[in-house]
Amino acid sequence: MNVFERFTGLYPLSKTLRFELRPIGKTLEHIERKGLIAQDERRADEYEKVKDIIDRYHKWFVRMCLDKLKLKLKSDGGNDSLEDYVGLASKTSRDADEDELLGKVKANLRKQIVNAFNKEEDYKELFKKELITKHLVHIAESEEEKRMIDNFGKFTTYFTGFHENRKNMYSAEEKSTAIAYRLINENLPIFYDNMQSFMKIAESGVASGFVDIETSYQEYLNVEHISEMFGLGYFTDVLTQEQIEVYNSIIGGRVENDVKLQGINEYVNLYNQQQTDKKKRLPLLKPLYKMILSDRVAISWLPEKFSSDEEVIKAINETVDALHTVLEGNGSLKHLLQHIGDYDLSKIYISNGSELTEISQRMFGQYDVFAKGIKKDICNSATPTKKEKADPELYDERINKLFKLGKSFSIDYLDSVGEAFGDSAGEPVKRVEEYFAQLGAYDRNDGQRINLFTQIEMARVTAADVLAGKHTDLNQSENDIKLIRDLLDAFKALQHFIKPLLGNGDEADKDNEFYAKLCEAWGELDMVTPLYKRCATG
Repeated sequence: MNVFERFTGLYPLSKTLRFELRPIGKTLEHIERKGLIAQDERRADEYEKVKDIIDRYHKWFVRMCLDKLKLKLKSDGGNDSLEDYVGLASKTSRDADEDELLGKVKANLRKQIVNAFNKEEDYKELFKKELITKHLVHIAESEEEKRMIDNFGKFTTYFTGFHENRKNMYSAEEKSTAIAYRLINENLPIFYDNMQSFMKIAESGVASGFVDIETSYQEYLNVEHISEMFGLGYFTDVLTQEQIEVYNSIIGGRVENDVKLQGINEYVNLYNQQQTDKKKRLPLLKPLYKMILSDRVAISWLPEKFSSDEEVIKAINETVDALHTVLEGNGSLKHLLQHIGDYDLSKIYISNGSELTEISQRMFGQYDVFAKGIKKDICNSATPTKKEKADPELYDERINKLFKLGKSFSIDYLDSVGEAFGDSAGEPVKRVEEYFAQLGAYDRNDGQRINLFTQIEMARVTAADVLAGKHTDLNQSENDIKLIRDLLDAFKALQHFIKPLLGNGDEADKDNEFYAKLCEAWGELDMVTPLYKRCATG
């Protein structure tokens, strides 16, 4: 039975009888003489190593294709260019047709990326036996690797499931595991936000530090001035992991030979610390997400399947350790939420949908406070037609459609809606920023009030012995499994709490100082998602 077969708590416990086939007599002698068990153990070990070689090949193939790709820049009416994207993404409000058109533009840009893969002659063999028998040897780094690859020449079916998993990376669909989705749906909006932020930064005193940055990064830059990296045409140059790293280093700095090379954001932080008026603070730039298959990206940093308790514990410990600085201390996610009121609340958005409903329920004890208030505002500006006056249901349908067009709403606006509700109900004013600043605090059954960060720490301490490897067989202990589940559930609860703040991602006017910090924290915290899923499936 899989250690984490019951991990999510959503599935019934499956109990089965197991019978062991124990070889005896001539059968046992034959197995021992042929060394079949030892062969199987060696092949299992080499299988994992060959998978790593396959991933190296995928990385090489992706980089080779994207290095040659130039995404369409100029608009010619085909709704398939970067200019088409900006033309729609820059609108502060979009109607349903424009939203649909924006989705079409992103789909067409994703297709350009996928076409860059498909047109390569070797693409059709990436997921077939020829990858093992023909191509892998060209990237082998030692004679030992060549030997292992050759050993699997007659056992290529071992990798059928693994090939299907990797095939998802090359999809043009809106899948989070796809390369095209990572670049267009996730990195392009960030890149566009940075374009806008950089224009403000370049007009400030921070610009005097650009020469020093260019000098420090001279050997890595493929431009004469860093301002060129924040023009729309440069996006096609940050499609590979190597160029994403350069771009992110220019933004956030890097350590080289024990020397810290400063990035733009460090100059911006220093500038902002000197501003007593928060309205004069500059936005921060946001790092791009790493390319699929790069280090610590979900698809590669976990094993395909946990083979031992030790692997499970190691993966959890690495995740918890990596997230410590993200969760605690100055500049952490916790600090950001506690000080959310210091940012421009008219430019921080809550996504419309179940998240807004849940926040309403938690703040007011009613699920529809925000929805009713927003619809009331819509009614004030949407006069019913004669037909709608005769049939009020038609008017209600139109108001509901207009409400759903709002993909997100600013905290400032939601505060005004909540204030109007409080006035009408004779209740104290409750504000959305205070809801987040309380860090999801709730009352436990024992009467103790804790927040989500405290919950994570308590779960970590409670599971300390398990995480230290003191318990050797998790499968035999319901309590040990529960302790690990509680810890990961606590991380997922925090993730669920902050997700509404991400908005829909395509808002034209955002507080990019806030969102740069939030997106960096979210990117790190999202490490928990693949770990959680992997534990649930083994």
